[in-house]
Formats: sequence, structure tokens, C-alpha cells
Amino acid sequence: MIFSNLWRWLAQRSPGIVLIATVWFSYSAISREAHLRAFITEDGTAEYLEWEPDAWTVPFVYYCLSVSFLLPILCVRACWSVRDLTLRLRAVESDRLTVVGDADLRCPEVIHAIIVPNYSEDIEVLRETLEVLAAHPQARDSYRICLAMEQREDGGKKKASTLVEEFHDKFSSIQYTLHPADIAGDAAGKGSNVAWAASRLSEAYAHVDRKNVVITVIDADSHLLAPYFTQLTKMHIEAGEKASCNFYAAPIIFDRNSQQVNAIVRIADIFWGAYGISGLYSGSTISPPTSVYSLPLELVDLAGGWDPGSEAIGEDLHMYLKCFFALNGRLIPKTILSAVSQTDVPGLHARYKQALRHMWGALDCGYILRKSATMWMNRKRSCARSRPLHLALDLDAFDVDEIESGKIPNIKTWPLERPNWYRTLGIGYRLFEGHVLPLQGILVAVSTVILAPRLALNPQTEPLTHLLAICTSLRHLGLGMTIVYLYLYGKFFRLCASRRSEAMDKAGLSTGMHFSKRTFWISIVDFLASPVVLPLFAILPGVQAQVSHFWTSDLAYKVSDKAVRGKK
Repeated sequence: MIFSNLWRWLAQRSPGIVLIATVWFSYSAISREAHLRAFITEDGTAEYLEWEPDAWTVPFVYYCLSVSFLLPILCVRACWSVRDLTLRLRAVESDRLTVVGDADLRCPEVIHAIIVPNYSEDIEVLRETLEVLAAHPQARDSYRICLAMEQREDGGKKKASTLVEEFHDKFSSIQYTLHPADIAGDAAGKGSNVAWAASRLSEAYAHVDRKNVVITVIDADSHLLAPYFTQLTKMHIEAGEKASCNFYAAPIIFDRNSQQVNAIVRIADIFWGAYGISGLYSGSTISPPTSVYSLPLELVDLAGGWDPGSEAIGEDLHMYLKCFFALNGRLIPKTILSAVSQTDVPGLHARYKQALRHMWGALDCGYILRKSATMWMNRKRSCARSRPLHLALDLDAFDVDEIESGKIPNIKTWPLERPNWYRTLGIGYRLFEGHVLPLQGILVAVSTVILAPRLALNPQTEPLTHLLAICTSLRHLGLGMTIVYLYLYGKFFRLCASRRSEAMDKAGLSTGMHFSKRTFWISIVDFLASPVVLPLFAILPGVQAQVSHFWTSDLAYKVSDKAVRGKK
């Protein structure tokens, strides 16, 4: 027990431990080299003396080179992915129901259970989101809405009741849940709210074919077009027996109020969206979702539902990881070619709080380490078992004979393939890329600027000086790829925004609704603002999160205001 708790604590703090180790490594390499130079200078012949680099300097320079090489990879992958998405989106007639036929589209066996978690949201934000969903042709046949409310919100129940009464005839069904505020182990936030709502939904679908129930989790301000569910239905049906192994994600764009917020907030959201977009290219095997995602109810059962604790503050990524490891790394990612419309937060302070919440997700690095170790220990396991979420028990507490005898009802056995270690390394690298690499990058950049002039004084260290020059060139490459990404993103944005505008016009919902445009000059302003984004919304919140994790994993988070129809 002591070892288990220590392992969990160390794993959760691994990004912070790496940060401290890198600071110490940087200081050791620079200070020892400086001390050596100062020592030689004392005899007055420093300009002629040559000295071997300190033992710390050589490995540190190669470490700088490695980190500098990794930094442009995300930029290149994001550029490739956004271009790929744009080309594929152009090939899809998003505004027509031609992806599957009407008969297939309205088939009653596929149920779309849509969870809308929210806390202290303006009722107009929720109303607008529901109106967009209600305008879909398949809404009355297939959509079952669940407004996931928090019991601790004053007036939350009344708000939900109002919306249920207003939209009761627009969907197949609409209900609300109230997440209790006093459940032990539940951290306030989206994850615990979704966990509670999903368990209630599971109970509601106890007597239906669970393999054809697909859960979609959206934010309160998410606008999804009809093709999202059209494609989701088609991919679910076509997957056949593999449908329960699919995890669906879509690109997001901030196209509602981006012209009303300052450039720093706008470019920060673009870069955050780029991280999700970078995994959605054709053939990608690692596609973590951003805010909005869909997955079959049977997969939810196998994964054990959403974790309600503080470790799962980034509930979208955390649920992806749970499903990933439940299937031994054999999760099948699917990209839905219909962009999800979101709103930017209103100001710098709100954006920093949002960035802190995102960087708080570094706790998932520890989750990956622990689950990878568990997967290694169970690598010869050939099957897994699950029960409906609302009936879930710790099946490991029962004997195999007792399980197979049928004494425990509603058990499904899943055949498992051997762990896919290549994908496991891939998902580990993605988290390293999102939570560790930004801080490593800034440390390397500062260290190379300090170290390079000192090494340049000594002919013996000329090869190391050349390597540091390569590091600088790689950083310039990353900056250049930022320009390329903003250019490609502009095309992607205009395509997605125009399709949403057309869809809202067709549904008669465009009056008073927010629409933003993206011009060449806006891209120029965004690029000029981009140097501020990394230190302000990645470095500072990253350091704050990883240092704070040494004494707490809890984060109090307040919901930001959203753009509301008819309001500036």
C-alpha cells in the first residue's frame, strides 16, 4: 500500500520532477562552464588557452538539440493536419443529407445520447445550443438530450426544468440530472458532472441494445451541425463488430466572437485548437479530442465511465486515455468532418484561468505512467469483462468460475489483443508535447542564449557551438511554421464558418447569432501577438500547475462568460 501510494504520487508529479531536474541540469552545465572560464582567466591568457568542455556541457548541448528538434514537429504536424482536414471537408457536402440515406439516417436503432454538462451558464447560451441541435433533421428520431446540471448551482434545477419544458417536443427525449455536491471523491468540474449524468443514462438504457447507444459530450456553447451526427451514425453502422472500439473526435473553431476579443486571446485559442487538430489527419492512430467527442455506451462500460476525481480535470483527454488503456492501446480513432463551433473567452484573465485548467491536466502524465505499468503486468491477458455502468462492480474481486457460471448477470466479455506499445509511446509523447515540452523549450532557449557565447571563446568547443546554432535554426523553423499554419488555418476557418453560416440561415437561426470572419490583416495581427502567447498561456500556467501539484491536485475553476445571441 505504501509503495502503491508513493508510486502514484511520484507519477502524478512526474512533469514537475522533470521540470526541476531540467532547471538543475541547465544551471549545472552553464555554471560549471562559467566557473571553468573564470578559473582560466585568472592567469591572464584566456584568449590563447583551450580547455575541454565540462562533463555536463556535452550531454546538455545534445539535450538542447533533442528538445529543439521536437519543437517544430508539432507545428509541422498541425500544418499537415489542417490542410488535410480542409481538403477532406471540401469533399464532403456538409449541408446535405447525402452521407447516408434518409432511411439509414432515421433508423431508430442508433440512439444519440447527448450530454450537455454546465454550471452557472446563461440560460440563453444553453437555449441557443439546444435550438441548433433541434434544427437537425434527425433530432426528433435519434437525439436524447441530457442537461447535466450541478446541485450546487442556485437556480440550476429551475433553469433545466424551463429548457426541458421548452424543448420536450423537439427531441426524441430531453431530461436533466442534478450532480450532488456532497459525493466523496468528486471534484467540482465537468468530469464529475458527466460521470454522474452517464451513470443515470446507463440506467435509462438498461433494456435496450447498448451497442447502438452512442454518447456525445459537448460544452454548453458548442454548436454542432447536422453532418456531425450524420457521419457519426454512418461510421458507427459501418464499423460493425468493431463499433464499440471507436472513439470519435472533430476539429473545433472559434468562429462566434473572435473579432470581439483581443488578438492575444484569439491566437491563444487558435494554438490550443491546433493541438487537437494536429491529431486529426488521415491515418492518425492517436487523436485525443478537444471538448467535444462521441463514444459508444459499451465502450463507456468497459472503461468504467468517467473519473470524477481531480486527476480527471481534463475530462475529454482523460476519458480518451481510459478507453485507450481499456483496449490495450487498440482504440480506433475516427475523425468527424464537421467542425464544432465554440466561443472565445472574453479577456486575458479568463483566458489565463482556462490555460491553467488545461495545464493542470499534466496530472494525466502520471495516469499514463501508471496505466502503462499495469498494462505491462497484464500483457498476457486475452480478455476483459464489463458490466453496464450503473451496475459496475469490481469484477477482479470475483473468481473466474463465479463470473462464468452466470451468477453475476449482465457481463460482457471482450477479446483483447496484445498491447500496442507503439501507440502507447505515441500517446505518451502527445502528453509530453502538450505539458512538458513547452517548459523544456523555454529553458533550452534561454540556456542556449547564455551558453553559446561562452563556448564560442574556445576552439575546442566549436562543434558544440555549431550544435547550438542548429538549435537556434530549429526555433526559427518553428516560427516560420507558425506563419504557414495561420495561413492554412485561415482557409480552414473560412470554409467551416461559411458552412455554419449557411446551415444557420437554412434553419432560420442566424438572426442575432454571432459570426466572425477571418481576414489577411487579422492573421497578421495574430502573428504579431503570437510571441506573447507561449509565455503567458503555456509557460506561466504550466509552471504554476506543475509546482502546485507537489502539494495539491485540486483546482477551483470558475466558468467564463460566453457569447450570447443578441448581446455584444
